[in-house]
Amino acid sequence: MMPETRMLAASIGKTIWGAIVLALEADGLISRSDLVTEHPGDEPWFTRIPNASDITVGHLLTHTSGLPDHVHMDGVATELIAMGREDRFNPPYLVSLLFDEPALFEAGTAWGYTDNGYILLGLVLETVTDADVFELAAERFLVPLGLTNTMPSNTSILEGIAVGYVTEDNPFGLAPRTMGETATQTRRMCSTAPASRFIRKPSTDKSTVTEAGFRATFQAFDTMRTTTSRLLSKSIRTWVLSTIAPT
Repeated sequence: MMPETRMLAASIGKTIWGAIVLALEADGLISRSDLVTEHPGDEPWFTRIPNASDITVGHLLTHTSGLPDHVHMDGVATELIAMGREDRFNPPYLVSLLFDEPALFEAGTAWGYTDNGYILLGLVLETVTDADVFELAAERFLVPLGLTNTMPSNTSILEGIAVGYVTEDNPFGLAPRTMGETATQTRRMCSTAPASRFIRKPSTDKSTVTEAGFRATFQAFDTMRTTTSRLLSKSIRTWVLSTIAPT
């Protein structure tokens, strides 16, 4: 692999949406303290979202909204797999999976990782700016920073993407060929060099984002990183021990 090799960026893309929020806040268009009801809250479906009346933009950014994550909801993964390649993985559909579900906790009182929070955040950004979020990302950051190898993974055809392999008997239950030229389900792909440039300098002549503000916005990810590291270390340790243990 080379630094220019494209890979699915997965949740690294969340930093872009966070930077957009900070830029719009600097422009006076939105505030992290805004209730989400001030933006797409007039949609007829909005009241069916858990904690609908109490969630702020900041809660969505820091995974403190109490919204469930559809990936871990009973039956949802099976439903999405059964759908196959049907083009239904759009934001309104994914948000609808939360309708009438109980909240994980009261907004702002705890932390729980949720992709759906960022899906809802995308709808908030589109409401505030009346623009497509991917076009907004390109205009505010990707083009000014020269991140020409970073683009949405919102199509089933992704050219030049890295392919991963594992053994058939891997303990994680992954397919031997874990990623192909037609990969879906993440929101962005990029190469490592542009990604590092964005993290080092999120500000552009189009958008003002201070380093302190950028770091503070994602401080909740420290909890996620620590927890994930522990779980991953335990999984790797178990796998290594099972590999070298005598039979």
